[in-house]
Amino acid sequence: MVRTYRRISNRCSYSSGILKTAIEAIKNGMGKKTASRLYGIPRTTLIKQTKRIGLIESNTFLELKLGRFTPVFDDQFEDELVMHVIEMQNRFYGIGLTDLRRIAYELAVRNKIKHPFSDELKLAGVDWARGFLRRYPELSLRSPEPTSMCRLSGFNRVQVTRFFDLLMGELKAKQYLQHQIYNVDESGITTVHAPGKILAKKGAEQVGRVVS
Repeated sequence: MVRTYRRISNRCSYSSGILKTAIEAIKNGMGKKTASRLYGIPRTTLIKQTKRIGLIESNTFLELKLGRFTPVFDDQFEDELVMHVIEMQNRFYGIGLTDLRRIAYELAVRNKIKHPFSDELKLAGVDWARGFLRRYPELSLRSPEPTSMCRLSGFNRVQVTRFFDLLMGELKAKQYLQHQIYNVDESGITTVHAPGKILAKKGAEQVGRVVS
């Protein structure tokens, strides 16, 4: 299977927007030969497209497609998926690449969208995931900082202020000396496990992930 398609000809070098503009011009009375010369689109293509969308009979437009490759989801669907990925990252529940593939499969099945995904694995393909990341360069795979649930729920102004109030009270009451205070931050003992890589917004200075 070809993972990255590369054009080997100059066919369909125009955009779908130009094609739609040309068909609009034909709808308004311009001849197909004139539209072909003006917009640089073959006359046979204009004839085929106008027949396909039923321009004369229905006077409406369907989605214009160039080439034989059709994306599984439209732009609006994928934009919502990107926003969901970023929202989960901001909530410290970032999703990995396999999670993204699973979500894409479930979205296609539940919305009855035709897809080439694996029904056996119930996952979208690796090629689709790589193409999705290429289409949305604002996302990248990052190694998150493991964040415990206690730290996530306790790191706020009220809890931090309460901690320092207790600390100052203990220091004043016990009168600890400097050699009696130890820093165990670098002891190597941890209750938080390192999570795998997750999808996050590119440029984010700190990326965390809640772990048990």
